[in-house]
Formats: sequence, C-alpha cells, structure tokens
Amino acid sequence: MVFGNIDEITSNVIQLLMNHQPKPSLLHGDLWHGNTAMTVTGPIIFDPASYWGDRECDIALTELFGGFPPSFYEATTRCGRSMKVMRSAKISTIFTMC
Repeated sequence: MVFGNIDEITSNVIQLLMNHQPKPSLLHGDLWHGNTAMTVTGPIIFDPASYWGDRECDIALTELFGGFPPSFYEATTRCGRSMKVMRSAKISTIFTMC
C-alpha cells in the first residue's frame, strides 16, 4: 500500500497543526463503541484509560472501529468543535494507533 511522499505528508501535518493549541481535557482514553452501553437511565461509558490531552484524541478513537451514531458527532460540534479542528481528529487517529 502506498500512502505518498513522507516528507510532503509531514509538511502538511505540520501546517495543519501549527496553530493548534488545544486546552488539555480529561480524556476517556479508550472511547469506542465497545466501551459504551445503554441503561434504563441513559448511555454510559466504561473501561477508561484516562489521561489529560487533546480532546480530538478521544474523538479519533470513536472513529477507529465503526464510529458512533451521527448524533454523537453533531453534539460535539454543538460543544464547540469546528470543522477545521475535526480535521485534526484524523491526524489524532494516527497518534492513537502508535
């Protein structure tokens, strides 16, 4: 599988993240659909691997194994996520897999 020129990819990632200065957030650390459930009182998440970091890392994890319903991502935009920042979630996916 060919992904492209590593120098060009690196340069593009640097440009995308150059001004990205996230406020540290307490992250779940392992947020994927297998660590969620619905109860009679509403949704729950479990099996955390919590740490402080960029909230985009948790969003990136949600996209790795099938994702969450569209309403989840719509709610995150109502909480202040911009489309520009959401692009960094794709970059965060790479970080998450390392």
